[in-house]
Amino acid sequence: MPITVPDHDDWFDGSDGLQRPNWPDVNGWMRAFAGKAEQDDAWHQFVRHWIERLRRTLGGKYATAESENFHLLSEEPSSARLKTLAFLEATRGHIYRVLGDVASPDAAGKHCVLRFGAADDYYKYISHFYPDGEFASSAGIFLIDGYYHVAHLAS
Repeated sequence: MPITVPDHDDWFDGSDGLQRPNWPDVNGWMRAFAGKAEQDDAWHQFVRHWIERLRRTLGGKYATAESENFHLLSEEPSSARLKTLAFLEATRGHIYRVLGDVASPDAAGKHCVLRFGAADDYYKYISHFYPDGEFASSAGIFLIDGYYHVAHLAS
């Protein structure tokens, strides 16, 4: 029987104006209710909940899109989101062809890319990962907190 991942309000903290997952709670639920065979689907469902909540709190023209191996949050128009996903899929394919087994993922779920359209949104999002408040300017970062994902500032 397929698993259904709930969208619990208490799995998210919106105290800084953004919806951030409470990863220990989510991981605990995944360990308790999602068997090995269900892990990929369970994480797909959870990431959909998460980025949809983040989309709503960001407002503007943010929208979500998905491909075979990626979740994307972006302010780009629909056609550009599709091109971004195609680029991500092609790049992933190239990496896997070049690196072979070295590039094999052991994490469940799809890759997640958060493509911020405004510097304020981007820096507000990544500031959470720098509790001392000090970080260099950047246009993208790979985050390993909770669920591996990329936050990127569109040019």
